[in-house]
Amino acid sequence: MRYGSDPDKAKDKIREHLAVLDREMEGKAYIAGAYSLADITFIPFFTRQERYGVTLDGSVPHVKRWMERLVARPAVNSTL
Repeated sequence: MRYGSDPDKAKDKIREHLAVLDREMEGKAYIAGAYSLADITFIPFFTRQERYGVTLDGSVPHVKRWMERLVARPAVNSTL
């Protein structure tokens, strides 16, 4: 089954990925150590999370802080 045909299943899958990412982000400011292209690739998701029906809340605190750092960067914030 494609995720596009079942929105709830797609959201569950996104939440699972965010939970894994949250564990990986613990103690890190950026995904690969220093700010890099690896971080930049997540900015579109973070800025459109409402569109995907996902909210970054207390269940993924490390991802939420990472997202806040990314969108606060002047080069990113000026485009929002």
